[in-house]
Amino acid sequence: MASHGALPIAFAVLLCSSFLLTQCTVVAASVSSLSSHEQEQEQEIRRLRSKVASLEDEVSGRKEETSQLESLVREKTAQIAALVGGLEVLQVTNVADDESVMKASTNSAMLEEQIERLGNDLEDQVKKGESLEARASEAEKSLLELGQKLEHVEKINIEQRKKIEELEHHLQNAEGQLSEGQTEAKLKAEELAMDRGMWLPYWFASRSEHCQELASVKWRLHGKPAVDALMQKASAALFALPVYFVYKIFSATIWKKIQARGNRGRGGRFSRRKPARRVGK
Repeated sequence: MASHGALPIAFAVLLCSSFLLTQCTVVAASVSSLSSHEQEQEQEIRRLRSKVASLEDEVSGRKEETSQLESLVREKTAQIAALVGGLEVLQVTNVADDESVMKASTNSAMLEEQIERLGNDLEDQVKKGESLEARASEAEKSLLELGQKLEHVEKINIEQRKKIEELEHHLQNAEGQLSEGQTEAKLKAEELAMDRGMWLPYWFASRSEHCQELASVKWRLHGKPAVDALMQKASAALFALPVYFVYKIFSATIWKKIQARGNRGRGGRFSRRKPARRVGK
């Protein structure tokens, strides 16, 4: 009698343990998926930081080239000013002989050619400087956009870390509940063994763990879908039939089950007394 009374308790404990074990598995899978997503985000952050560093190096190099071009332009401008001053001196000076005049004219032509060449070089250098400034501006703009993207990714990473911490907390709670359920089941088993003399074999622990895993898998694959389908069918039937007809069928089914159990129990130690009257008739 004690062993028959302990079987429903043991079965209920196994079902509770299976439910808690399923919760732990789901939470652990969620934590694993979030961890892989976090690793992908960290790789993206490292790639963006490397690109930002390379752009910063390129911008600094462009700025150095621009400063060199500016110094070269200043030197060329000083040379042009010196040549213009020499040309003016030669033009003002009154030379007596033709040879001096010819030399002065030749020098003046050479100076004018040199001035024109320096002017062209100066224009080229100015164009190069403007092009470098435009490229540096584009690089700075790209750097700013990458910085904003990096901040957004870091913000998402922080949110994912918070979710992982919450899931880990839920996992710890589920594990604690599972441990409490196992401890309570053990205490109940010991209490039943002491009070009612119920004997549990030595393989009960390993067998119960196996039953927990098997019950969890069976419930997830077969039990829950069947129960959902049955509940849907029952809801549809209850809404379709009149209330009195449903009550009559339900009471008749219960009475048949009671009669069957009474017939099986006659003459045995677990026989039940026949009810005084029939329900729903």
